[in-house]
Amino acid sequence: MVKERVIWFDPDEWPDAAGVLIHGGTARDAGVEVCFSPAADCETGLARQLAGRGLRLIRPGEAVEIPWYALPRLYVFARDDEGFYATDEPPAMDGAAAVWHVDSENRVTRAADSIAALIRAFLSGKAPGREPDETHRLFASWRAAEAAGELFLRNDTPWKRGKR
Repeated sequence: MVKERVIWFDPDEWPDAAGVLIHGGTARDAGVEVCFSPAADCETGLARQLAGRGLRLIRPGEAVEIPWYALPRLYVFARDDEGFYATDEPPAMDGAAAVWHVDSENRVTRAADSIAALIRAFLSGKAPGREPDETHRLFASWRAAEAAGELFLRNDTPWKRGKR
C-alpha cells in the first residue's frame, strides 16, 4: 500500500495562496499562530475567574514566544503554568475543535473536546484531561521541520516567491 504524501504548507509565508494542487498528495497547514483574545474578553469576569484557576487567555500586546513549530498548524489562544493551549483551527468559544495542550517539554496532549469543555473543566475545579496525542509533531523551528523532510512550501525554498 502506498502512503499518501502530505505536503506541509505554511500560510504565514504564502498568505495569498488559495490552494495548492499536488498530484498524489494532500496540502496541509503547518506552523503556529498566536490568537490574541479581544481586550474586552480579557477583562470579563469569566476571564478573571479562569485566570484565578490557572487558565490565562493571551491578551493583545502580550509578548508570546512559542518555542516550537507544529505539524499540523496550531492556533495558540491561552496558557497556564505548564504550557500553552491551542486548537487546529482559529479558536471560537462555540467551535467544535479539540483543544491541545503543549507542555514545557513540548509534549502534546488532548486537553478537551472544545474550548467550551475546557472552560467548564477549569470552572468546575477539575484539571483538564491529558490524553496522549499522535496527530501533532513539534519541531524546534521550521528549518528543523524542513531538514526532517517534512516541510516543503515556504518562501525560501528553491521555488522562492516574495511576500507582497
